[in-house]
Amino acid sequence: TPVTEHVGSGKITGSDDKEYTTDVEITGQVLNDAGDIPPSTFNVTVPTTASFTVGKDNNVISADITIKNNGTQNIDVYADKFIDLTPGEDNKITVVKADGLANKTRSFVNLNLEGTMGTVYLKTENNNNGSETGIYNDDELQNQATGEELKLTTISKADTGKVTLKGNAGGNPIDKSVSDKFTLRLKIKKSATK
Repeated sequence: TPVTEHVGSGKITGSDDKEYTTDVEITGQVLNDAGDIPPSTFNVTVPTTASFTVGKDNNVISADITIKNNGTQNIDVYADKFIDLTPGEDNKITVVKADGLANKTRSFVNLNLEGTMGTVYLKTENNNNGSETGIYNDDELQNQATGEELKLTTISKADTGKVTLKGNAGGNPIDKSVSDKFTLRLKIKKSATK
């Protein structure tokens, strides 16, 4: 009789004169009378970097921020905070409202985040006091976005969604190219949508 070897990983490689056993993990769920699934674990992949470039034509060129929901529940993606790591108009790139670009160089940009559920507008501000988030619900940057205004998209279980960074820049020339760093914090939570 052939020798039986146990392989726990699910990947079987070896001689075909043996028999192999492997484990399959099974997760069971029982829905309640309302049809709710029990709390489970998120399995979401969010890129840890993104970038944008301002071209000579003053347009902001960026890639989508693609979010993969590998989990068993629908998720909502919210903007949570936008932080300019070097705030102040003399420091590299400054994010301002669209009509604040007049007579400014390309180092002044207007940025927004667009998802299937909504758009928020970003602003350079001093986030040190905790109350300023750098995220607004209007392109005039007058009303800080809160609650559901921060919702960008819903991503179904085992699906992919995206958030797009868009904008434009001031039209005046710039002598020296610059770069700057920003932090965008996203919030992921279980969706109320089933």
